[in-house]
Amino acid sequence: MAERSIAVVGCGRWGKNLVRNFAALGALRVVCDSDPAKLRVVAEQYPTVNTTDSYQEILLDPNIQAVVIAAPAVVHASLARQALEVGKDLFVEKPLALTVADARSVRVRRRRISRAPGLARGPVRDPGAARRDDPGLHRYRRTP
Repeated sequence: MAERSIAVVGCGRWGKNLVRNFAALGALRVVCDSDPAKLRVVAEQYPTVNTTDSYQEILLDPNIQAVVIAAPAVVHASLARQALEVGKDLFVEKPLALTVADARSVRVRRRRISRAPGLARGPVRDPGAARRDDPGLHRYRRTP
């Protein structure tokens, strides 16, 4: 199996745990955050991992296979749509979106992209394993 090359976007409260875990797996290549102080900490703790404040840099990097989004929840859907648009594999920390409409827009984008020649990727897994009884999550899963 080919080595994974992952970028984590957001290294704050929960993102730092994802950074630690993906680094331990040897898959972490880049961490993106808008806070220079957080990026300095990452650079000190993980000297082999690159840091950037540019999400576009990650999207344009052909060596990055997957994007892990742990940024503030208000931008999850927007960042997810952009990653899907360029054919990146995607993991979005919960919540996927703050509104049902935004969640649907990510789902629609994923379906459209998965049908495009050369951009088909693996399946999108349902979010919310920790909140499987949440009525909002059930509404999301039922949407076409």
